[in-house]
Amino acid sequence: MLNPNNQHWNKMRKPTLLSLICFFLFLVSLSPCNSSDLWYYTSQDLVLDVDLSTGLQVNSRAAYPDIDFITANISFFPKETLGQRIIESEFFPKPAYLGDVAVFEWNNPGKERLVIDIASTVEVDNNPPRVSRKIPFPVSDLPESVMEYTEPGEITDINQDIINLASEIVSGKDDLVDVVDSIAVWVNTNIQYNLSTINAEASQKSSWVLEHREGVCDELTSLFISMLRSLGIPARFVSGISYTDSPLFPESWGPHGWAEVYFPGYGWIPYDVTYGEYGWVDPTHIFCRFSHDADKITSTYQWRAGSGVKLDLEDIDTDVRIISIGDHASPDIHLEAEPIYERVGFGSYNLISASVLNLRDHYVSKDIYISRTNRISGIGGLKKHVLLRPGELKEIAWIVQVDEDLDDDYIFTFPFDVYTLQNTTAQTSFISVSEAPRRALEDIERIVSLIEAEEEKAYSRNLEIECILEDDEFYIYEKPVLECSLRNAGNIFLRDMEICLEDECAMTHIGITQNKKINFTVRDVIQGDNNLVLSFNNDQISRIRKIRFTGIDMPELDITDLDFPSEVRYDDSFQLRLKAEKKSYSDPKDARIRVSGAGIEEEFYYASIDEDTIFDLSMNGYHLSEGQNRITIETVYHDLNNREYADSEQITISLVDLSWWQKIKLSIRKIFR
Repeated sequence: MLNPNNQHWNKMRKPTLLSLICFFLFLVSLSPCNSSDLWYYTSQDLVLDVDLSTGLQVNSRAAYPDIDFITANISFFPKETLGQRIIESEFFPKPAYLGDVAVFEWNNPGKERLVIDIASTVEVDNNPPRVSRKIPFPVSDLPESVMEYTEPGEITDINQDIINLASEIVSGKDDLVDVVDSIAVWVNTNIQYNLSTINAEASQKSSWVLEHREGVCDELTSLFISMLRSLGIPARFVSGISYTDSPLFPESWGPHGWAEVYFPGYGWIPYDVTYGEYGWVDPTHIFCRFSHDADKITSTYQWRAGSGVKLDLEDIDTDVRIISIGDHASPDIHLEAEPIYERVGFGSYNLISASVLNLRDHYVSKDIYISRTNRISGIGGLKKHVLLRPGELKEIAWIVQVDEDLDDDYIFTFPFDVYTLQNTTAQTSFISVSEAPRRALEDIERIVSLIEAEEEKAYSRNLEIECILEDDEFYIYEKPVLECSLRNAGNIFLRDMEICLEDECAMTHIGITQNKKINFTVRDVIQGDNNLVLSFNNDQISRIRKIRFTGIDMPELDITDLDFPSEVRYDDSFQLRLKAEKKSYSDPKDARIRVSGAGIEEEFYYASIDEDTIFDLSMNGYHLSEGQNRITIETVYHDLNNREYADSEQITISLVDLSWWQKIKLSIRKIFR
């Protein structure tokens, strides 16, 4: 359903102070499509013209066959439902009705082709009933009207393998929405969509689909229904029409099957395990009929005729046209994404984590995707599933690895999109450079296990954590202290809680309502972004905190590009030129550049030096002494901690070819210096 977009990853030569050279290369990204491409997901409602047509032909050798009547019972056409309104419909020929079945009848027909055409204008909305509270599982006190949908059918059969698997998947779960969602996700993930069975006269049974792990939409749906019914959950089969942009199908609109599940207090709620739409279906789903079983037969024919008369029956032809597209549906969730480590070495593993917040007052089930990026390999697939209770926030994560064989002379920036098919998107990136730390897979997997355990350990939210550093920037020679204040706000004694800053760990206990302080010293500050993971873990809780600060190098100022004459004469005027070159990213503070010697005393002061600075000193030969003159150039500067740095360099300029009169003048000048 996605059309890959082109994005860029950035390959930047390691910077000098004079230039930055940037190169851009394409990445292959399964990032979200333009919103116009996703109208079928993002629209609040659609108005559609639906034309269904079929025909039948009398097959007889007789020129005037003896036929009393022909009756066609058609149940496959759009019906009025809670989320679907029939604006207008026209049937040809005009039928009678038997319940929700249109009955067409021809009396004494000849050999001409008989045509049935059903034209409907349908409005479909994108807002089915939504569950806003926990419904206990197993379900009880079901109304008698839904009990038949807990029993197996001919196609939706139930065997011991189905019972065992369904029970294993939902073992320990007591929330009906969670149970149904877990079964839907399992079917979508583990049953391969395979068109080889689509032309069969009847759908394959659920037991066959489970055994062979393949099927088409109605067969995946049948297995889903069978698994739910094995757990005592009412579910029924829905036949209808839907849209697809899959290249597997020659037509975009065609017959499709999905399910409806009964939730006490809410009624029937749609689940499409083929499309990955759980608790809702997009508005291209046009409802035609529901049934206990997934029978492919939606039309039956009866006739009374003499011998030798047969009917040749045609398939139903479907034609759907979009009349109008409704407003954009507002997003169900908010996404934020970030890497665990913002800077890693070549070959390193990293983690892209996403915070998913449910903006609704009902349950929301979503598949979340991450884009595919060149020179990055992923572990565990691009798709993650999340079920959110009303207002709930969860964190999910993808493990990625940077390629080993990158060029040491460059800094690589890797961008990622985290998104849903409904076009909710978050963007993030991280940098890879050869000298950055290389993170091992087991370290990243440990962080993932802590993230996953936090969801399972409900008591985790009762540990209140506040950790601070005294600043957000530190020089690489410093040893920052991380101060953490912890409070047990719950009613369980937190015993043997392991707290780790990376691989430095401490053990502590926190009593009920008690506070605890614990400090860690950061041993190594690296230049640039520093990303550390602080974890808290015991039998009751699992939490992580990301500690981030900037490491800055020590200021460095070098005297370079000295330009001066080695010899001058008494009457010469000349220039002493030098450059104070800033060799560090951090700025030297409170800087003094002094030039002294041979009667010269000059000092230049700068509160901060943020770029290379060139100095020109105009000098005269008569300021020097006869012979060699030593001149000292000294730099004294500080960092933000008032730590002092100093350096000096000496040069020699010779005063030559003095006359006797010039020597006398120099002697007199020395007296008055």
